[in-house]
Amino acid sequence: MIAEIAREVFDQASKKMDQSSKIFDERLDKRLEKNEKALKKEMKERSKTLEQEMLASEQKRRILKNLLKKKCSHL
Repeated sequence: MIAEIAREVFDQASKKMDQSSKIFDERLDKRLEKNEKALKKEMKERSKTLEQEMLASEQKRRILKNLLKKKCSHL
């Protein structure tokens, strides 16, 4: 009798732990997915910013090169 009750309590506790573990895993998966999306978005934005900075740098280089050519042509 006591063994049956103990077994039933143990089974119920095991089920609760399994449910809690499943809920925890689902929440963790959602958080990971959300963080992954945010990271991808941030990487995309940084990539665009870096590309714009590279283009601006290239334009500055060309402008300085042309100015230098003009100055040198007067010598």
